[in-house]
Amino acid sequence: MTAEELPFLAELIDVKSEHARWRTAIEVVLAASARLLLVPDDKLRAFSTAIDPLQLRGRITFEGVPLYVPVDSPEVDGARIAGKIEFRESPFTGWVRRRVSDPAHNALCAEDAADLDGPGLRVTLAGQTRRGMRGSHGRTETANIIGFSNADAITEIDAELEQLEPQLAQLDRRRQSVDDERAIRDRCRRAYEAVLGTRWDDIDVGGCEARIPRARGHAHANPDGGRPAASTSPRTLSRWRNGWRARRKSGSRCSGALAASIRSTAGSPSVRTSLPRTCTAPTRSSEYN
Repeated sequence: MTAEELPFLAELIDVKSEHARWRTAIEVVLAASARLLLVPDDKLRAFSTAIDPLQLRGRITFEGVPLYVPVDSPEVDGARIAGKIEFRESPFTGWVRRRVSDPAHNALCAEDAADLDGPGLRVTLAGQTRRGMRGSHGRTETANIIGFSNADAITEIDAELEQLEPQLAQLDRRRQSVDDERAIRDRCRRAYEAVLGTRWDDIDVGGCEARIPRARGHAHANPDGGRPAASTSPRTLSRWRNGWRARRKSGSRCSGALAASIRSTAGSPSVRTSLPRTCTAPTRSSEYN
């Protein structure tokens, strides 16, 4: 079976151009019928067998209908739905005419709500329906589906896409901005981790140099009354000196790396204001006194 053999009812009818203002009313009244998939009655069993294994995201309603149904041609009442619709010639035309002309669907068109009083199904321009004391209003879907051609639907979609393009461009710019900010903050995080994982003694070259004269003075002092202090021997001083020289080299490399890392992250206004105190060196007065 081809797609042409399985039309939706909406594809076989259209609103006459002179009655275009009644499109909303017609779409509302025929909403369920328009979505009905028509299957030739002699192929209904094959159709059901073919679709049964399919996992469809939504549900479709279909009906087996006879082809080439003869239809009488009584005078069309232009005040009702059927009089404002034109029908496409097809093997289903007779059945579709009968369906639309049925009193259950062929509503009387009322200009406004004041004309809804009376017997039978009635509909206003806005789409409100009444049948005696019972009525309804509103649309579950705003898109129109009735028509021989989908050109109008495609035009509406193109217009909607055109409106969405600037919004998509704005979202792309925002995404890029967030990505840039995340990269900056990631560099800042690595800089913080480097600062927190480094002892101040390892990079404070000036402090180390200042402690050497103090250590020498401590070595020559006699705090216990005449005996030289044995806690700091020349060999110990030499070991300290060699150790501080090594720290000086490693400290210069570490401080240079930290400075470069912090400079790379602190350039962003949003990050610069959030730099913590861990990026600030401690004062020597509290460290070495």
